Amino acid sequence: MLDNLSSLAVLVSCVTRSAQPEGNTLLHRARATCDRTQSARYVLVLGASFGGPEAMVEFLGRLPSDVPASLVYVQHIDDYCAETLVQVMARNTALGVRMLGDGDTLIHGEVGVVPVSSALQFRPLGKVAMNGDDWRGPFSPSIDQVSIAVAEVYRERAGLIVFSGMGDDGAAACPRVKGLGGRVWVQAPASCVCPAMPDSALASGCVERVATPRALADCLLDYHRVPVRCGI
Repeated sequence: MLDNLSSLAVLVSCVTRSAQPEGNTLLHRARATCDRTQSARYVLVLGASFGGPEAMVEFLGRLPSDVPASLVYVQHIDDYCAETLVQVMARNTALGVRMLGDGDTLIHGEVGVVPVSSALQFRPLGKVAMNGDDWRGPFSPSIDQVSIAVAEVYRERAGLIVFSGMGDDGAAACPRVKGLGGRVWVQAPASCVCPAMPDSALASGCVERVATPRALADCLLDYHRVPVRCGI
Protein backbone atom coordinates (compact mmCIF):
# COMPACT_ATOMS: atom_id res chain seq x y z
CA MET A 1 0.00 0.00 0.00
CA LEU A 2 1.40 3.39 -0.88
CA ASP A 3 2.42 5.59 2.02
CA ASN A 4 1.11 8.69 0.32
CA LEU A 5 -1.74 8.25 -2.14
CA SER A 6 -1.86 11.96 -2.95
CA SER A 7 1.74 11.84 -4.18
CA LEU A 8 0.87 8.96 -6.47
CA ALA A 9 -2.13 10.87 -7.79
CA VAL A 10 0.18 13.75 -8.72
CA LEU A 11 2.48 11.32 -10.52
CA VAL A 12 -0.41 9.76 -12.44
CA SER A 13 -1.42 13.21 -13.66
CA CYS A 14 2.13 14.03 -14.73
CA VAL A 15 2.63 10.68 -16.46
CA THR A 16 -0.65 10.93 -18.34
CA ARG A 17 0.42 14.21 -19.93
CA SER A 18 4.02 13.21 -20.63
CA ALA A 19 3.04 9.88 -22.19
CA GLN A 20 1.92 11.63 -25.32
CA PRO A 21 4.51 11.58 -28.15
CA GLU A 22 6.81 14.44 -28.32
CA GLY A 23 35.68 -2.18 -27.30
CA ASN A 24 35.43 -5.34 -25.77
CA THR A 25 38.95 -4.95 -24.31
CA LEU A 26 37.99 -1.84 -22.45
CA LEU A 27 34.82 -3.53 -21.26
CA HIS A 28 36.71 -6.55 -19.88
CA ARG A 29 39.08 -4.25 -18.00
CA ALA A 30 36.11 -2.33 -16.65
CA ARG A 31 34.48 -5.51 -15.40
CA ALA A 32 37.66 -6.60 -13.65
CA THR A 33 37.85 -3.22 -11.93
CA CYS A 34 34.18 -3.49 -10.94
CA ASP A 35 35.03 -6.63 -8.98
CA ARG A 36 37.14 -4.43 -6.72
CA THR A 37 34.80 -1.43 -6.50
CA GLN A 38 31.15 -0.62 -5.85
CA SER A 39 30.33 0.19 -9.46
CA ALA A 40 27.70 -1.98 -11.12
CA ARG A 41 28.46 -5.03 -13.20
CA TYR A 42 24.83 -5.70 -14.05
CA VAL A 43 22.49 -2.90 -15.13
CA LEU A 44 18.76 -3.28 -15.65
CA VAL A 45 16.71 -0.58 -17.40
CA LEU A 46 13.13 -0.20 -16.16
CA GLY A 47 11.01 1.57 -18.79
CA ALA A 48 7.54 2.88 -17.97
CA SER A 49 4.92 5.42 -18.94
CA PHE A 50 1.21 5.61 -18.06
CA GLY A 51 0.59 3.21 -15.15
CA GLY A 52 4.32 2.95 -14.54
CA PRO A 53 4.57 4.34 -10.98
CA GLU A 54 2.01 1.85 -9.69
CA ALA A 55 3.82 -1.06 -11.36
CA MET A 56 7.17 0.18 -10.11
CA VAL A 57 5.98 0.35 -6.49
CA GLU A 58 5.05 -3.35 -6.77
CA PHE A 59 8.31 -4.30 -8.47
CA LEU A 60 10.73 -2.31 -6.34
CA GLY A 61 8.88 -3.07 -3.13
CA ARG A 62 9.63 -6.75 -3.67
CA LEU A 63 13.41 -6.32 -3.95
CA PRO A 64 15.88 -6.46 -1.03
CA SER A 65 18.49 -3.77 -0.49
CA ASP A 66 21.30 -6.11 -1.58
CA VAL A 67 19.91 -6.92 -5.04
CA PRO A 68 22.99 -7.56 -7.24
CA ALA A 69 22.05 -5.07 -9.95
CA SER A 70 21.87 -1.37 -10.63
CA LEU A 71 18.39 -0.30 -11.73
CA VAL A 72 17.99 2.59 -14.18
CA TYR A 73 14.40 3.83 -14.09
CA VAL A 74 13.13 5.63 -17.21
CA GLN A 75 9.67 7.12 -16.60
CA HIS A 76 7.73 9.34 -19.00
CA ILE A 77 6.77 12.19 -16.70
CA ASP A 78 6.61 15.98 -16.56
CA ASP A 79 9.90 17.50 -15.40
CA TYR A 80 8.38 19.27 -12.41
CA CYS A 81 7.08 15.93 -11.05
CA ALA A 82 10.43 14.14 -11.24
CA GLU A 83 11.48 14.84 -7.63
CA THR A 84 8.08 13.65 -6.40
CA LEU A 85 8.66 10.43 -8.33
CA VAL A 86 11.98 9.92 -6.52
CA GLN A 87 10.36 10.55 -3.14
CA VAL A 88 7.45 8.18 -3.75
CA MET A 89 9.73 5.38 -4.93
CA ALA A 90 12.10 5.87 -1.99
CA ARG A 91 9.24 5.47 0.47
CA ASN A 92 8.19 2.17 -1.07
CA THR A 93 11.45 0.23 -1.50
CA ALA A 94 14.41 -0.92 0.55
CA LEU A 95 16.71 0.23 -2.27
CA GLY A 96 18.36 3.61 -2.46
CA VAL A 97 16.67 5.94 -4.94
CA ARG A 98 18.19 9.08 -6.51
CA MET A 99 18.01 11.24 -9.60
CA LEU A 100 20.93 10.50 -11.90
CA GLY A 101 23.27 13.33 -12.84
CA ASP A 102 26.58 14.06 -14.51
CA GLY A 103 29.48 12.18 -12.93
CA ASP A 104 27.36 9.74 -10.93
CA THR A 105 28.30 6.07 -10.66
CA LEU A 106 25.80 3.24 -11.04
CA ILE A 107 25.99 0.85 -8.09
CA HIS A 108 24.18 -2.31 -7.10
CA GLY A 109 21.21 -1.99 -4.78
CA GLU A 110 20.25 1.42 -6.06
CA VAL A 111 17.59 2.89 -8.36
CA GLY A 112 18.80 5.72 -10.57
CA VAL A 113 15.94 7.79 -11.97
CA VAL A 114 16.71 9.22 -15.41
CA PRO A 115 16.12 12.98 -15.66
CA VAL A 116 13.60 14.42 -18.10
CA SER A 117 15.58 17.53 -18.99
CA SER A 118 18.77 16.11 -20.51
CA ALA A 119 19.92 12.92 -22.21
CA LEU A 120 22.40 10.68 -20.39
CA GLN A 121 25.38 8.71 -21.62
CA PHE A 122 26.75 5.60 -19.92
CA ARG A 123 30.44 4.70 -19.65
CA PRO A 124 32.38 1.66 -18.45
CA LEU A 125 32.86 1.42 -14.68
CA GLY A 126 29.27 2.55 -14.18
CA LYS A 127 29.94 6.21 -14.93
CA VAL A 128 27.09 8.47 -16.03
CA ALA A 129 27.62 11.54 -18.21
CA MET A 130 25.27 14.37 -19.10
CA ASN A 131 26.22 16.65 -21.98
CA GLY A 132 23.09 18.79 -22.12
CA ASP A 133 21.70 17.20 -25.30
CA ASP A 134 17.96 16.80 -25.71
CA TRP A 135 16.41 13.35 -25.91
CA ARG A 136 16.02 12.06 -29.46
CA GLY A 137 12.55 11.15 -30.68
CA PRO A 138 9.08 11.88 -29.30
CA PHE A 139 9.58 10.68 -25.70
CA SER A 140 11.40 12.38 -22.82
CA PRO A 141 13.20 10.60 -21.34
CA SER A 142 13.64 7.94 -24.03
CA ILE A 143 13.50 4.28 -22.99
CA ASP A 144 14.93 3.26 -26.38
CA GLN A 145 17.87 5.63 -26.09
CA VAL A 146 18.76 4.68 -22.51
CA SER A 147 18.37 0.94 -23.12
CA ILE A 148 20.61 0.94 -26.18
CA ALA A 149 23.22 3.09 -24.46
CA VAL A 150 23.33 0.74 -21.46
CA ALA A 151 23.38 -2.40 -23.62
CA GLU A 152 26.29 -1.15 -25.72
CA VAL A 153 28.41 -0.85 -22.58
CA TYR A 154 27.18 -3.80 -20.49
CA ARG A 155 26.18 -6.19 -23.30
CA GLU A 156 25.22 -9.58 -21.75
CA ARG A 157 25.16 -7.91 -18.33
CA ALA A 158 22.40 -5.53 -19.39
CA GLY A 159 18.66 -5.99 -19.31
CA LEU A 160 15.42 -4.19 -20.11
CA ILE A 161 11.98 -4.54 -18.54
CA VAL A 162 9.13 -2.73 -20.29
CA PHE A 163 6.29 -1.86 -17.94
CA SER A 164 2.84 -0.33 -18.42
CA GLY A 165 2.67 2.62 -20.78
CA MET A 166 1.21 4.36 -23.81
CA GLY A 167 3.00 4.34 -27.15
CA ASP A 168 5.84 2.07 -28.24
CA ASP A 169 8.93 3.43 -26.47
CA GLY A 170 11.29 0.55 -25.66
CA ALA A 171 10.25 -1.65 -28.57
CA ALA A 172 12.99 -0.39 -30.92
CA ALA A 173 15.62 -1.16 -28.29
CA CYS A 174 14.56 -4.78 -27.78
CA PRO A 175 16.45 -6.27 -30.77
CA ARG A 176 19.60 -4.32 -29.88
CA VAL A 177 19.54 -5.34 -26.23
CA LYS A 178 18.94 -8.99 -27.11
CA GLY A 179 21.47 -8.91 -29.96
CA LEU A 180 24.18 -7.80 -27.55
CA GLY A 181 23.38 -10.65 -25.18
CA GLY A 182 21.04 -8.87 -22.78
CA ARG A 183 17.63 -9.92 -21.53
CA VAL A 184 14.26 -8.39 -22.41
CA TRP A 185 11.26 -8.89 -20.13
CA VAL A 186 7.86 -7.21 -20.07
CA GLN A 187 5.03 -6.66 -17.63
CA ALA A 188 2.11 -8.96 -18.45
CA PRO A 189 -0.28 -6.83 -20.54
CA ALA A 190 -3.30 -8.01 -18.53
CA SER A 191 -1.75 -6.49 -15.39
CA CYS A 192 -1.04 -3.09 -17.01
CA VAL A 193 -3.02 0.13 -16.70
CA CYS A 194 -2.08 0.62 -20.36
CA PRO A 195 -0.58 -2.38 -22.22
CA ALA A 196 0.56 -0.55 -25.38
CA MET A 197 4.29 -0.49 -24.55
CA PRO A 198 4.49 -4.16 -23.43
CA ASP A 199 2.46 -5.20 -26.48
CA SER A 200 4.87 -3.31 -28.76
CA ALA A 201 7.86 -4.95 -27.09
CA LEU A 202 6.26 -8.38 -27.45
CA ALA A 203 5.77 -7.72 -31.18
CA SER A 204 9.57 -7.41 -31.53
CA GLY A 205 9.93 -11.14 -30.91
CA CYS A 206 12.74 -10.52 -28.42
CA VAL A 207 10.93 -10.91 -25.11
CA GLU A 208 12.03 -13.80 -22.88
CA ARG A 209 9.78 -13.29 -19.87
CA VAL A 210 6.22 -11.97 -19.34
CA ALA A 211 4.90 -11.59 -15.79
CA THR A 212 3.35 -9.27 -13.22
CA PRO A 213 5.64 -6.69 -11.55
CA ARG A 214 5.94 -8.79 -8.38
CA ALA A 215 6.73 -11.94 -10.36
CA LEU A 216 9.32 -10.07 -12.45
CA ALA A 217 11.04 -9.00 -9.23
CA ASP A 218 11.11 -12.60 -8.03
CA CYS A 219 12.49 -13.69 -11.39
CA LEU A 220 15.25 -11.09 -11.19
CA LEU A 221 16.32 -12.48 -7.82
CA ASP A 222 16.11 -16.06 -9.08
CA TYR A 223 18.13 -15.13 -12.18
CA HIS A 224 21.08 -14.12 -10.03
CA ARG A 225 20.75 -17.13 -7.72
CA VAL A 226 19.52 -20.04 -9.86
CA PRO A 227 19.11 -18.88 -13.50
CA VAL A 228 17.37 -22.06 -14.63
CA ARG A 229 14.27 -21.16 -12.58
CA CYS A 230 13.44 -18.37 -14.99
CA GLY A 231 14.02 -20.53 -18.04
CA ILE A 232 16.84 -18.28 -19.25
